[in-house]
Amino acid sequence: MLSGFLHSRVLILLCSFLLVLRSSIAQIGAVEDSVFVYRSLTFKAKTDSTRLAANDSVRAFLFRAFQDEKSFDYPFGKLKAFSIINLSDRKTRLITWNVELGDYSQKLYGLVVQKQKGKPVVTELINSEKVTTDWERKTSGASNWLGALYYEAIPAGPKNTFILLGWRGNDRLTSQKVVDVFYFENNEPKFGMPIIQHGKNEKYRAIFTYPADIKFSLEYDRKNKQIVFDRVGPTKPQYAGNYAFYSITSDFDAYKSENNRWILVQDVKPTMPEREIKKPFIAPGVRKP
Repeated sequence: MLSGFLHSRVLILLCSFLLVLRSSIAQIGAVEDSVFVYRSLTFKAKTDSTRLAANDSVRAFLFRAFQDEKSFDYPFGKLKAFSIINLSDRKTRLITWNVELGDYSQKLYGLVVQKQKGKPVVTELINSEKVTTDWERKTSGASNWLGALYYEAIPAGPKNTFILLGWRGNDRLTSQKVVDVFYFENNEPKFGMPIIQHGKNEKYRAIFTYPADIKFSLEYDRKNKQIVFDRVGPTKPQYAGNYAFYSITSDFDAYKSENNRWILVQDVKPTMPEREIKKPFIAPGVRKP
């Protein structure tokens, strides 16, 4: 009789747990629907103020969704208009997205979700508006992030450190891609580390600027453990430094992984059949050029 009583209690507890689980998942699903609706408005709105107001709701609902303990196991299949990367440490997720404004400039947004003691901790990334060459020589954090839409994360060598490949746009005439370094310091997300080697010079990250109307490839070659990218140059000598008048050459360079560093190697031969396949989701233009 006692065993029957215990069996019944177990069944009741199991049913209660399943109901709570189902309720939690349903709540995440409802929040996901809200994110989808407001994200769609950022594409359809006719004014920048309306786009940004809709995006404020996107940020709020995303923050709420990823704070749920069940969010790590939730697929978020409706959020195709975001770049979502699960790092190989199995406890970190990066969510990035953009809002394109009427002048073709980009507003970039991001969240870092990390499991700490089994619970998600969400940190919002605040995009810095200051883009200078100093970015290649500095570490940054969540409050001064060099915004990008990340499309690949590669173990960098040092423990729990990752190379991130991303697109960040730039202006009406030029776009940018970035090779950044991501890690945690005292459980705080950090970006930039001097492990990218250009001869005798060290970089904390690498930024490539190129004309917005060309396809610049920046891809990871797993077989050879190197990041391969197109070489670009000015179409005429007088255009040096004016990236709107650059073009892709027939040459390729790479960052090759050696002893926890990424060394610049010139004139490599790309062998990856998957080149030009991995791309971040970029919000569609709000008006035709």
